[in-house]
Formats: sequence, C-alpha cells, structure tokens
Amino acid sequence: MTFIDTCINCEKKAKSSNMNWFKKISSTVLYHHTNTPPEIVTKEGLQQKSHGLTDAGSWAEEEGWIPKGCIYLSYSKGMWPGKYVYAVNVDGLELLPDFPSLVDIGAYIDSNNESLYWENDSEVPYSLSNKCEENSIYHKDITGTDSLNITGNACTPGPIDPSRIAFI
Repeated sequence: MTFIDTCINCEKKAKSSNMNWFKKISSTVLYHHTNTPPEIVTKEGLQQKSHGLTDAGSWAEEEGWIPKGCIYLSYSKGMWPGKYVYAVNVDGLELLPDFPSLVDIGAYIDSNNESLYWENDSEVPYSLSNKCEENSIYHKDITGTDSLNITGNACTPGPIDPSRIAFI
C-alpha cells in the first residue's frame, strides 16, 4: 500500500467514524498548508521558507529557538490558511516545537528570551506540568511531541522529500 493509499483509507475512516483520526489511527501523518502548488511540490518537495504563511512566528527563528525556514505541520487539515493542503509522512523526521502556537494559547516569553512561562499553575499545559519549575520551562526542554500534544502543531527543519507528501 502506498503512502497516498494510506491517506485515502484514513480519510474514509475519519469520515465514517467522525473522529480525529490522526490521534486515533496514525501518528505518522500530519498536514502542511501552503500556497505552493502541487506541480512544484511533487517535483521539489516542501522547501524551507521564511516564517511559513505568516511572519507572526518569526521571533522563534530570530531567537534561535528553531532553525530558519522550518516547515510547519499540524494535525488539522482545515485550521490554517493556505491554498493547498498536503498530507506528510513524518515518520523519522525531526519534529520541533511550534513555539508560536504555544504563545497563541497563553505562554509568555521570559525577559531573557530563554524560557516560556505561564502566569499561574492552572494555565500550564498538563503535559508540561512535570517539566516546569515555578510555571516556567526552558525552551530546549519542550519537544515536538509536547507541542503536538498541546497545540496539535509542530515543525521540522526540512526540506521534505516529495515521496513523503500527498496532495489532499
């Protein structure tokens, strides 16, 4: 069975069961949203770009928290802007935290630009609570898996080979 066949079969299961099939069926497939058309992606794959679809997360690159031009990935195929949506087989890819998404859901960046913190205990995401000290966590202690579990998003340094990508 090819990667594309697997995506199609998972999609059918998702529609028939009305569940978030990524978390339930496959942990190796995430979506990427972009304005790059399939004719280019099928030949060149997904290439590193500056800041993804917006500049809102550029601070994470500028501070060196993630490499420049990371490719952002999500459990969701309909949540983000972008003319085209691709399913990406992430098995074996390095997944890094999507720090801008963590800030979007309430984390703050400390004054030294080294850590994320939350204003009180009740705001700290459960999956990070055992890693936090006084509601704060050093950015290098947050994993891509942590980010996926909390926000449904992560990123990878890329590029991503066309053999890992299916146009949805």
